[in-house]
Amino acid sequence: MALPEQPHTDTSFAAAAREARATLRAQRSAFLANATATSLLEAMPAPAFVLNRRRQIVAANARALEWVGAAVPEALIGSRMGEALSCVHAEERSHGCGTTRSCRSCGALRAVLDGLAGRAGVARDCRLITNRQADGGALDLRVWATPIAIEQHELVVVGLEDRGDARRRLALERTMFDHVLATCRELHELAHGLRAEDLDVTREGSRRRELRRLTSLAVDQIEGQRQLLAAERGTLAPRIEDVDLAWLLEDAVSALENRADLAGRAVVLECPRGLSLRTDPDVLGRVVGLLLANALEATPEGGGVSLTGECEGGFATIAIRNEGEIPEPVQEQIFQRSFSTSGDAGRGLGTYAARLLVERGLGGRLAFVSSERTGTVFAIVLPRQAAPPLAA
Repeated sequence: MALPEQPHTDTSFAAAAREARATLRAQRSAFLANATATSLLEAMPAPAFVLNRRRQIVAANARALEWVGAAVPEALIGSRMGEALSCVHAEERSHGCGTTRSCRSCGALRAVLDGLAGRAGVARDCRLITNRQADGGALDLRVWATPIAIEQHELVVVGLEDRGDARRRLALERTMFDHVLATCRELHELAHGLRAEDLDVTREGSRRRELRRLTSLAVDQIEGQRQLLAAERGTLAPRIEDVDLAWLLEDAVSALENRADLAGRAVVLECPRGLSLRTDPDVLGRVVGLLLANALEATPEGGGVSLTGECEGGFATIAIRNEGEIPEPVQEQIFQRSFSTSGDAGRGLGTYAARLLVERGLGGRLAFVSSERTGTVFAIVLPRQAAPPLAA
């Protein structure tokens, strides 16, 4: 089977050209006329597509149609997989799926290209950021591709295994257990020091304050996981109230002051007093805390992070900046669920959670830029009058 054409100037990765409608109809008719091929496609236990050498969908089984919400197969014919799955990058360029810079790290596209090159049974992992509400805005897939020839048509069968639920549960469990367990250990040590025979009345006040801090932290960590699950399900109901932006940012900085792993790193806060917006302070504070912690973790000891807040017109913007640059391959996957630069399975919820909470809980958007010249800046942009969150 021949390799697809090399990229042209209208693409940043895979070939942009598509087949004419007449050719698509001929390819689809040839496939559907082959009873063995169609039976095997429907017998596959997972969603599966048949693509032509231009990576366009020629056929799909019933599980694939149900998964992407297509009422009839004709709704998908001629589309590419990223378009059918509502990948956010499929809309970035006029020629669609496969042609953006981000597509270079797409496991699904790599599997398809392997199949078109004649390599059978190739399987690759793929993480997608999507515009779909039903999947929580992200997909974790195992994708395999096998080339087939029907009459004179070179096709590839692509199967998809959704690993999202298992990976999401693993990520949530590990994150929650690690954080809450660490807090409970501190509580245990504090309780041990409060034994009657060891009680020092001169330290009673500080111990009470520490006890309140640790119990509040444990509750906050559990509430954070509850909010994330609700945001994924589309059931997060924000509690809207007037918020003083400077006070909220100061609280976010204070909440990280006792983290030993962030010691020796400074936060420079710039936000005028008197800036207000109507939003959910708990959700916004959690997002700022997640992004601020990420920035501090990426900053060497002795370095610093800037945190700024401003309002202009009907919008409030919060920016978190550190000096480091995120490598380009990581940038392309930064908001994907369970992606981690450490390679530790089940990690990587920080930026994914922040994006989901901003979009679904606060009606705003989260963006970032990263380069050697600018460093890394994450910007939260919110309406000053709370907008309705995205519906599920």
